[in-house]
Amino acid sequence: MQKCYIQYAITSKNVLIISCYHNQISAAAAFVDLKKKYHDTNTLLPLKISEDIPSEEHQIGEVVIEQLKKIQSYVTAQQTVITSVYYAGDVNLGFGGRSKFPLFLLNDTISQLFKNHHLMSEVPIHLSLESANEDIVKDATAIYLEQYAASHESTFPNSPVIIQQKKGSLSVPNSSTPLKKMDVVPNDSRQNNLGLTKQMTQTVPQAFFTQVVAVNKPDIIVRNDSSCAELRIN
Repeated sequence: MQKCYIQYAITSKNVLIISCYHNQISAAAAFVDLKKKYHDTNTLLPLKISEDIPSEEHQIGEVVIEQLKKIQSYVTAQQTVITSVYYAGDVNLGFGGRSKFPLFLLNDTISQLFKNHHLMSEVPIHLSLESANEDIVKDATAIYLEQYAASHESTFPNSPVIIQQKKGSLSVPNSSTPLKKMDVVPNDSRQNNLGLTKQMTQTVPQAFFTQVVAVNKPDIIVRNDSSCAELRIN
């Protein structure tokens, strides 16, 4: 059974940083990166969680959400007024090397979860979803733009979602490639306190953009540099 590895901490600037990956090294590296980006000393140590990911695909979201609730309880115990939340993790958590994406990562589940907490209800929630595989990044981006970007911008302004490649630069085509079916894996279809979800298969274009364009309201920015390629929804 595969595991997910979570590292988290509250920085000296009262930023809650969380990394969640199906690889322990990736989780540690992402935590260090978040710590460096968001102005903390090198002495900040992570709190760690490792949890089995169920073999049933639809339960992955339930497992991670339960751990995120534990992190919320930690914040409550600290009585820290959080200034922002940064979550970094595998976009295909539990499906290494495959274009399968747990629904809770692409819809508004994580943002809503933290916004429901009284110490984080007014702060921006930043999501950075990653894969080392270029095609997986493209597939996840296509689904996100097709199904979730506009509603996320409307519901959670100033809470950006970034989908990016972990390493290397990304070759960005100028036009769409043929339509491709990709799976979005739901949370448990039973009712939970975040609402009812349904299993779905989306047909979306596998496409990136070479400049800032408008899809309804959000701006889509694709950035290429020597360390990563990212797509930002502002």
